[in-house]
Amino acid sequence: MNAPAIDQAALARVKAAHPGLWFKGAYFAAIVARLELVESPECETMAVDGKHLFYAPAFVMAQSESKLIGTLAHEADHIGRGHLWRIGGRDLKESNIAADLAINADLIRLGFDLPDGALIDWQYHGMSFEEIYAARQQAQRKQDQAQQNASGAQGGQSGGDSGQGGQSGETGE
Repeated sequence: MNAPAIDQAALARVKAAHPGLWFKGAYFAAIVARLELVESPECETMAVDGKHLFYAPAFVMAQSESKLIGTLAHEADHIGRGHLWRIGGRDLKESNIAADLAINADLIRLGFDLPDGALIDWQYHGMSFEEIYAARQQAQRKQDQAQQNASGAQGGQSGGDSGQGGQSGETGE
């Protein structure tokens, strides 16, 4: 079985963006220089595992050079901040969101251009990944509790007919 063909144009764009990191910050460029580039159409944008930089050719081709450089810095910073090794038993998706929120505001302040849709919330600026994760988990618990309280209040107003109580939560959620 033959290996799938590599999208040479996307690979060339990733390689061409790397020198742009040297002008923005050697810290990021040095991290990216150590990573093996791996085309990954399953990946939506880019990702790292500490040894590899996975990239989606469609994403790479759709970005301006400055946004591609910003994305490389973003992925390098996941490694530089040790996010990959600090997740522990936390939810992977929520951990990635918290890590992105810890990184992106800093990158914007450093003058990097990030892709459209990058997660930026200035209320978390200056907080660690762990602090952001905990704050988001606490906010989610409060929201869940408020929804439970609202559902309970609606159920309590049903006139006390025990035969109807089970239907109060059927709102299409």
